[in-house]
Amino acid sequence: MERKLIVALCAILFFHHSCFHYAYAQTTLEESKLSVIIRGGLLHTDLYNPTFYWLTCFEGCWAEEQNGITGKSVNIGVAYQINPKNQLAILTGYSEFGYHERGFASPGSGVFSYERDVIWKFWGIELEHRSTLYRIGRASLFLGNGLRFETPFANDKEINKDEVLKNIGISYNGRLGVAYSLSPRLSILGNGIFKTSLLKYNRVAPVAEHNDYQPYGIGGEIGIKINI
Repeated sequence: MERKLIVALCAILFFHHSCFHYAYAQTTLEESKLSVIIRGGLLHTDLYNPTFYWLTCFEGCWAEEQNGITGKSVNIGVAYQINPKNQLAILTGYSEFGYHERGFASPGSGVFSYERDVIWKFWGIELEHRSTLYRIGRASLFLGNGLRFETPFANDKEINKDEVLKNIGISYNGRLGVAYSLSPRLSILGNGIFKTSLLKYNRVAPVAEHNDYQPYGIGGEIGIKINI
């Protein structure tokens, strides 16, 4: 009988300790206002109203087809938890837009077909609002809306002495994803992303019947959030 009482008492103490530890972890997580976010992703980038072509070729050349291509992004930033459901963040980092191009060119001795990948590289700053839609256990479903200001790398902005891209491009970034808490300090993030230009990115006018460069991308990101 005494043995059963001792076992029951130990079980009660263990259960009480476990509940206290979980409640403490949840309280610590909710009370943490500042966090660091690191995330990277891949986007299938394309452009509205292809084709875009900026170079006048006197020998005779033409871009006939432009299709999507995979671009990369890596960002780091700081987030502030306004309340349990809303968060503001500012992030900075690297991103890409681009396309795969097919066309014809003439160096002066006949016409030949060509293919090339055009990758524009940017450094940007993004302001993001994230809202928690639903929580279940350690997981939460979130929706993010971001406004990104980005500038092209110097060697991308000027091609053949033409300043092809504007100094500043502006894009909208929409995210839907899941955050999973591994501990009171660390969460892992995974989300889909839709990124679209809000204005044209080209400085020079497109030649002939081509259109302005207005890119967009669809893809995914993974990352971590560290409460500080």
